[in-house]
Amino acid sequence: MDDGLLVRTAFDAPVRIDVERPIATIPTGARWDDVVTLAQEHGLAAAHGSSGTVGAVGYLVRGGMSFYGRQVGLAVNLVRSISVVLADGKLVRATANEHADLFWALRGGDGGFGVVTQIEVSLFPMAQVITGGIFWSAEYAEPILNRWQQWCRTAPERASTSMRLLNLPPLPGIPDQIAGRPVIGLDGAVSVPQESDLASGLRILDQTLPPLRAVAEPLLDTWAPKRLAELLLTHLDPPQPLIYQNDHFLLADLSVATGSRPWSRWPARPRARICSSSSCVSWAVPSPQAAPTAVWWTIWTRRMRTWRWASRRRSPHRGRGPAPPDAAGT
Repeated sequence: MDDGLLVRTAFDAPVRIDVERPIATIPTGARWDDVVTLAQEHGLAAAHGSSGTVGAVGYLVRGGMSFYGRQVGLAVNLVRSISVVLADGKLVRATANEHADLFWALRGGDGGFGVVTQIEVSLFPMAQVITGGIFWSAEYAEPILNRWQQWCRTAPERASTSMRLLNLPPLPGIPDQIAGRPVIGLDGAVSVPQESDLASGLRILDQTLPPLRAVAEPLLDTWAPKRLAELLLTHLDPPQPLIYQNDHFLLADLSVATGSRPWSRWPARPRARICSSSSCVSWAVPSPQAAPTAVWWTIWTRRMRTWRWASRRRSPHRGRGPAPPDAAGT
């Protein structure tokens, strides 16, 4: 790195849980497994990501789509305060009432506003969770996706699911039933806020899986009631960092994805240490009453940058292509 400064923010301060409020105070550098393990002791959950090894602060300031997302919205909506060191060295605490513009920008604005040192985020009651994954051979991808999308249109908010196309190599931690072959899998969670909600949660699962099981016999099915920390294992994310490439899109309908049949073009064998996946969280994520964030502004500006790049690639006139679509029409 030339003419720059790399700051590695990893503090020794512990995660603290205020059960009365209820709020978690998370220092920069803390990982989600630190937060989830501590919160579950008090019957509380956080809107965490799929992997316990991900830094909680970085996830929160970039938006955060969790397996509780259809019930509580984006994780960034639950952030209550952000402590940040500004370029002039001043430490400020941004909230909806103090430094409100900075608070808006830090929540989803893609960084560059200072060095975040601590975040306070709201927790919510959760006794346990029904979670797991069910997998089929990728040859059944089209009917599985179609039936899943139909369910998504009326799915209860307690259920958040992810449908993924995978081609995983036979590595430690990968179940033998799905290793070394293209598969399609449904994972996610049904929330159980109180122990008395378990029966209704199992009924939600019973409404979800039978239509999919009717397509073909699953290769593997691990859905069951589990402790909150076990949700961090559902996505089969690797325990160690690795090199990867990703992209993401917001789709109102899966017909474009299923029409192109991407699974039909995959190699029969997975490349070593590479997994290919396509995931989406079931249907619209509700937006609870919360202070406005910069998430959707960031998504729009990224989309425009992608469109301009694609236009330059397509156009012999280096970008003098058609005008981008207006915001109201997309």
